[in-house]
Amino acid sequence: MVSGGTVTRRSSAVFVHPSLDSVVAPLDRFVGPDGPEFEPLNLWDEVRERVDQYLRDFGRPEQVAAWRDGRPYVAAIKENAAR
Repeated sequence: MVSGGTVTRRSSAVFVHPSLDSVVAPLDRFVGPDGPEFEPLNLWDEVRERVDQYLRDFGRPEQVAAWRDGRPYVAAIKENAAR
């Protein structure tokens, strides 16, 4: 129900994630005469910083080394992992 009303509201979730090489900036029509309030954001820079922080907090040494070397890391599965 809509707050204070009698109409049923329907909604659905929408998830959007732009390409990592995207630059996020306001469209010109939304920028005032003083220019944009924020500098454009390169999405990869933001994601890289979050991954760096995650690895500092939770990463295993081999994960951190792979990240710094620019190579993928996949942990080995132990034989008894599904038990």
